[in-house]
Amino acid sequence: MTQFTKQEIDGVIVHTNSNYNEIVEKASTEISEEHILTDAEIAGVETDITNHNARQYLSSTDWYITRQAETGVVVPTDILTKRAEARAAVVSVA
Repeated sequence: MTQFTKQEIDGVIVHTNSNYNEIVEKASTEISEEHILTDAEIAGVETDITNHNARQYLSSTDWYITRQAETGVVVPTDILTKRAEARAAVVSVA
């Protein structure tokens, strides 16, 4: 069973795994200096981040579209513009 340690840091109560230092030390020794990301891997990560951010924005503004469909209240132009930019930014991964 995992045991947690309760501590206060800057007025915030934090619960950490009592084996935290061992876990971090083991993980850091397991990370090999030989694994350096290739350009393709970096590009893939950048694509993932771009897609995530664009989809997150679209998701957070979907209510405008729903409101317009249900009530007829027009979506602000700047929201429509940014949504179009977000859709264009999404990269399809084949």
